[in-house]
Amino acid sequence: MALSAQGLIDESIKASQPLPDSRLVAWAVVAEWETPDRHKHLTRIASPNTAIWEFKGYLHEALYGLWESADLARWSGNGR
Repeated sequence: MALSAQGLIDESIKASQPLPDSRLVAWAVVAEWETPDRHKHLTRIASPNTAIWEFKGYLHEALYGLWESADLARWSGNGR
């Protein structure tokens, strides 16, 4: 059986475990899309069974929370 979009995202995030022996409990993703006529749109998706208040909290913390390290060169989330 094929995985849903949420299932595929879940598996992808789990493959990037940041801490030994940690367990993924929830996630939130924002994606930007551009149409051929250059209009941009944002979409949002959360892990299954995530309440809307949790989802909004994850996005708020991502924007305004303190980063664990000020050295973003260590961060591998951008694939570089």
